[in-house]
Amino acid sequence: MQIKIDMKILIFVLIFFITNQIKIYILLMIFACLHELGHLIFGMILGFKPYLFEIKPIGFSVSFNNAIEDYNKKIKKGNLLELKKIFVYIAGPMVNILVSFILYFFNIDILLKVELIYLNLILAFVNLLPIYPLDGGRILKCILCISYGLKKSYIITERVSVVVIVLILFASSILVLKVHNFGLLLIILYLVYIKMIETRRVERKLALFELIEMEK
Repeated sequence: MQIKIDMKILIFVLIFFITNQIKIYILLMIFACLHELGHLIFGMILGFKPYLFEIKPIGFSVSFNNAIEDYNKKIKKGNLLELKKIFVYIAGPMVNILVSFILYFFNIDILLKVELIYLNLILAFVNLLPIYPLDGGRILKCILCISYGLKKSYIITERVSVVVIVLILFASSILVLKVHNFGLLLIILYLVYIKMIETRRVERKLALFELIEMEK
């Protein structure tokens, strides 16, 4: 399995250090690692083979190769592969929720406990938002793919993602103005950045679908 490091992480470390939020950033990355290990372990259990582990400015990402035998196994209008993916995508947020539950019973400083539980629940909540390529967006795409097929699943998921991210941007902008949290602003801007990159990928896939349909 290859390991890739996004060097923009150095910019994030510097900004969080300057704004005296480096402790929060370190804890966030630790729990994000546990989150991704949930994906990795559950994916391997279901037969997926990891080929790339990426260390990103906000969190981590593991990529899998699909097992050939999973293709064309139909269940109603979808296939077994999409159902397996749903379980893999939901495993990460569930790890953070489980960690929060376990921390609740730890005999540690109450302020530290609240902080750790809060970080894990925020990670779970944000990742479950229906914004592609977050876990929630991927889960939505898989569910739609089972019912409507791959092309429509991309189109609908993209539309939902745009609406949700606009709402998040509006709400977060008000919050940033009130609390002056530049770390939060940086995370929001990075979320918009990865969404823009993913939107371009989706557009290329949809263009390919159109080309295939034209040749039929």
